[in-house]
Amino acid sequence: MSVTRKDIEKIAALAELGVDDASAAELEKQLTRILDYVAQLGEVTDDATATTDERVARLRRDVVNPDPLSRTPRDIAPAFTEGLFTVPRRTPAEERTTPPMRRPPDPTLPASPPRLGELDRGDNAP
Repeated sequence: MSVTRKDIEKIAALAELGVDDASAAELEKQLTRILDYVAQLGEVTDDATATTDERVARLRRDVVNPDPLSRTPRDIAPAFTEGLFTVPRRTPAEERTTPPMRRPPDPTLPASPPRLGELDRGDNAP
């Protein structure tokens, strides 16, 4: 399939591009090559049985399967009811005596945050 100068002018007008004669000739060649290549791609068969070459890799069918666990959630959970994990309720006494879980302090952070208005003067400050 070939592209004509008239086609180039129409495409340039639609794209609101200014194309001079030298550019139009080059675009004509390039677009013709592109369309010829696309036509070649259309001739390629996509039938898997058309190939008789043994060197061609045979791909497996793409089937989605669940990831097999080494143990089921029922085996891991202390209590499991109707497909859900069962967690025991904390009593009010436990809530008063059990401190909330906290992370240990990070040694790379300062012990206390800087106060409002304090500037970081670096390690060389007097």
